[in-house]
Amino acid sequence: MALDHALRRIRTPTAFALGIGGLALIDAFALLRPLASGGAPYGPRPSATGYSYSWFLLATFPAYALTLIAVRRADGPALRVVVACAAALSIPLAMAPLLQSQDLYSYLFYGRMLVVHRANPYVVEPAAFGRDPWLADVAWRHQVSVYGPLWSSAMAVVVEIAGSSLLRALLLAKAFALGLGGLTVWALVRIASRAADRRAAPLAVASLALNPMVLTAVALSGHADVAVAAALAWAMVADRRGRTRLSLVLLAAATLVKLYAGLALVTYLAMVIRRAEARRVVAATLLAAGAVTVGYVPYWRGIATLRGVGQVAERASSSLAGAVEAALAWLLSHLAVPDPATAASDTVRAVGAVLVIAVAVRQVRRRTLEDRWAGILSVMVAYVLVTPWFLPWHALGALTVACALGNSALREALLVFSASCFPSTGPPLGVLGTVSLRYGPPVFAFERGRRQRGRSVDAVHAGPGPSARRGHPFAKRA
Repeated sequence: MALDHALRRIRTPTAFALGIGGLALIDAFALLRPLASGGAPYGPRPSATGYSYSWFLLATFPAYALTLIAVRRADGPALRVVVACAAALSIPLAMAPLLQSQDLYSYLFYGRMLVVHRANPYVVEPAAFGRDPWLADVAWRHQVSVYGPLWSSAMAVVVEIAGSSLLRALLLAKAFALGLGGLTVWALVRIASRAADRRAAPLAVASLALNPMVLTAVALSGHADVAVAAALAWAMVADRRGRTRLSLVLLAAATLVKLYAGLALVTYLAMVIRRAEARRVVAATLLAAGAVTVGYVPYWRGIATLRGVGQVAERASSSLAGAVEAALAWLLSHLAVPDPATAASDTVRAVGAVLVIAVAVRQVRRRTLEDRWAGILSVMVAYVLVTPWFLPWHALGALTVACALGNSALREALLVFSASCFPSTGPPLGVLGTVSLRYGPPVFAFERGRRQRGRSVDAVHAGPGPSARRGHPFAKRA
C-alpha cells in the first residue's frame, strides 16, 4: 500500500522518464562491458549463455514496470513517444557485441554453409568445415540446424550480402532482426488502435518493445524468434480483416522459422475447419500444408532433415518440465529402473504432448471466431510450460500475442514471466529454487488477474457502481 501511494505521487512524465532512464542502463552495459573484458569486443564468447548477466537484466525490470505504470495512465505518453523511445533503446543494442546467447553466429554459419560451401545445414555439421575462419565463433559445432528453412534462407541472403566479413554479417543480421521487431510493433499498433481504450496501443507497444527480455533477445541477440513474433502478429491483423488464407500463410511462415510455431498453425487451422464450409476447409488445409512443404523441399533429405529438431527435443534445461524430468529420473534410479534418464525423458515428453493436445482440443471446441487468438495463446503457453528445453526468447511469440490481445490474466502472467524466467540458483536451492523463482510469480500474477477480472465482471453485471464510474479497465470487456 505504501508503495502504491508513493507511485501515485510521482507525476507521469517523471515516472516515464525514470523508467526509460533505467532501461537505458541495458544499452550502456551492452556497449561498455565488452570494452572492459580485453581482446576484441566482437570476438567469440563460447562460454556465454542465454542466462548471462541474468541478474543485471532482472534489476532493470523495476524500471520497465515504472514505465508501464506511466503508459497506463490517462495522461501517459503518446504512442509516437513510446515508439521513439523503443527505437532509441533498440538501435544501439543492434550495434553492440553479443553478450548473452551466441546463437546468431550459428545462424550465420548455417547460411555460410549454403552460400560458400554449398552444403545442407540440416544434414551436415558445422564442424565439417574446420578451416573456415567463421567456425571459431560457433559454440555448437556438432549441431545440425534446428531452425526452419525460411530462416536459413534469410541468413543465406545476409551472408551473400556481407561477403567474407563476419562482423558485417553480424550487424546485418541484427539489423534484419531489428526490422522484424519494427514490423511486429507496427502490427501491434494496427490491432490495438481498434480498441475502445485510447491507451491500448501505447500500452501494447510498451509492454513488448520496452521489455528488457525483448530488447536483449531481438536487438542485442538477433534471435530467430522475432520472425515468429512478426508472423504471428501480422497473422492476427489478417485474421481480423477476414483474410483467413493470408493468416494461414503467415502462420506457415512462422512454422518455417521455428517448429513450435506449428502449434499456432494447427490450432488456427482446426478452428477454421470446425467453423467453415467444406470447400474453404479443403483449400485452407492444402494451403497450410503446401506452404510448409514448399519451404522444406530445397533442403529435404528424408527424415534425416529433421535430425536437429530431434536432438534438441531430447535436451532439457531448468524449465518446469526439465525439473520434473530430473526429479523423475532420480526417483526411477532409486527404484532400480533400467536406464532411468531415458525413461524419465520419454515419460515427460509423452505427458507433455498429451497435455498440449488436450489444451488445444478444449480451446478449439470452446472458442468463438472472435476470441480464437486467446485460445491459440493458451496453447502456446501450455507448450512453454511442458517443454523440457526452454530459453527466455522462446516465449517471445506468446508474449507478442498476449500484448496484442490486451488486458488478460495470461498477459499479466507472461509479462511477469519475462522477468522471472531469467534467475537461476545454485546450491543449496538448486533446480527446485530456480523453478520456484521462475514459475511462482507468474502463477501468482495469473491468479490475481483472474480474481480482478471476476470482480470487475461482477461489478458490471450488478449495475453502474463505483468501478463502472471510474472506467474500470475490464468494464468494456465484460
